[in-house]
Amino acid sequence: MTAKFSFNKPDVSDEEITNYINRRDNITVITFISSYNGIPHMCPVWGGFFNGKFFFQSEDYSFKIKSIKNGSNKIGVSIIDPRQFPEYLEGEIPYVSLGGLATVRTKKEFTEFEKILRLIFRKYVEKEEEQEKLLNFVLEEVKTRVLIEVLPEWVKARKVPKSGAK
Repeated sequence: MTAKFSFNKPDVSDEEITNYINRRDNITVITFISSYNGIPHMCPVWGGFFNGKFFFQSEDYSFKIKSIKNGSNKIGVSIIDPRQFPEYLEGEIPYVSLGGLATVRTKKEFTEFEKILRLIFRKYVEKEEEQEKLLNFVLEEVKTRVLIEVLPEWVKARKVPKSGAK
């Protein structure tokens, strides 16, 4: 991770945060303010943390992409492990939250586009042949796919305290 972060994570390492964000079972939701009416908007996304940045993918005509392009580029990201609810497991991370500035990246101008998309698809699609089918479909047939790069300005994560811990 970069030195730009202002962490609130006294008991969680950078590596633990990255591993948590990139786990398959977690649910990721982004939040942004609509550039059209100022109302907060939330939606689940396929995404992951790579090279100190959070990436998610979408269609270039989606509401979130239009809002980002129209200047509403501050994004909140919440990653939740549904297995932690309703019982929190001692010593485990129940969630990670982060926020930062979003930039839309296209296949044409972003050299790591395919690499990042492949990493995201590996997270959500188990079989390698299915990952390749999906990647080829997106790269060859879906011409509207973009990546959104979020450069975190802050990250918040904590572990559930162990019983009797002070």
